[in-house]
Amino acid sequence: MAKPSARYTFSGVDSLSFTSHDVSVRFSDGDSLTVGFTRGQNGLKMVHEECRDFLKWYGKRDMKELTKTYEALRVIIEETKKQELEGSS
Repeated sequence: MAKPSARYTFSGVDSLSFTSHDVSVRFSDGDSLTVGFTRGQNGLKMVHEECRDFLKWYGKRDMKELTKTYEALRVIIEETKKQELEGSS
């Protein structure tokens, strides 16, 4: 039996958030929509993959935001490497 598919279009999005188990959207009228990942799927991996794809295709359109993203990632990577070095000593 074929599964139905649907496409919904909303306007007035106030926020978008990702976690390892769902994606949530809050609309300007106060409503929200949350889509959960299937149990057993690695939601965090999917979020990272989608973010990388998005930045690859659209990031170059806004270098200011892309630079902010780079700086945030740089800090995370440097802190993680520092902790790894301290832990291996």
